[in-house]
Amino acid sequence: LLLLPFFFGERVYGALNWVSIGVISFQPSEITKIFYIIIGAYFLSQTGNVHIIKFMILTIAIFIILMAQRDLGTALLYSCTFMALVYIKTSNILYPIIGGIVGIIGVAILALIFSHIQLRIDVWLNPFDDIFGSGYQLIQGLFAMGTWGVMGSGLTLGFPDMIPLVTTDFIFAAIVEELGVIVGVCVIFSYLMLGVIAVEISTNTVSLFLKYIVIGYTTFIVVQTFIILAGVMQLIPLTGVTLPFVSYGGSSLLSCIVMIVTVLSIPRIKINEGTKHSE
Repeated sequence: LLLLPFFFGERVYGALNWVSIGVISFQPSEITKIFYIIIGAYFLSQTGNVHIIKFMILTIAIFIILMAQRDLGTALLYSCTFMALVYIKTSNILYPIIGGIVGIIGVAILALIFSHIQLRIDVWLNPFDDIFGSGYQLIQGLFAMGTWGVMGSGLTLGFPDMIPLVTTDFIFAAIVEELGVIVGVCVIFSYLMLGVIAVEISTNTVSLFLKYIVIGYTTFIVVQTFIILAGVMQLIPLTGVTLPFVSYGGSSLLSCIVMIVTVLSIPRIKINEGTKHSE
């Protein structure tokens, strides 16, 4: 799936992460999330470090492909999900710490190689240096969220169309502009509650395989939410990922629906006492 853009790909805003076959257009990296977690859950539910190494090799391969497609946001998402799953498996805090350090060094090196990564970092640090150019999107989003106050401008009374890519990357800015900071906080709180519910489900799940599926799918959704919201609010450099269940995009919506339906359905799965440990 991930290799399809190299053959049937369509470059969108610098990233080669879309596939167009006839009238069908989709983003393979979104669909791949579903299978990636299933494979990772299988590896991590087995005993022995060799299975963790296999999962790491798979993740590195995916990371390299995504970087070749210049899809930095999705590559970061897969990496964070991998580190979270390995931490849950090993209970060793050193793994995510080492992974974070390696990631920071890697981004610094990639910024020297790819000009578009350096540009995003520059825009993050100094968006007002190029108000009508590279910093325009971020500045418009910040103005939109900060202009109308707690209650917002009112539905349809704002000017979200002035923000580039407002239906995808900056949909949260449009929500805050028209519905206010209170509704924006409620949106963030809903994702936090999703994480809390998923933690409870994983805690009560006997099967290791199903437990890692719950953790993996939830991590994808929650981390993706953090990446895009932090980018919109200028906490980290902006990366092109969607806000789950909210942003426009069929591929993202489909993968998120499959993941959340799976997570919420797992408590209903009955496992026989004689097979639950082997699973």
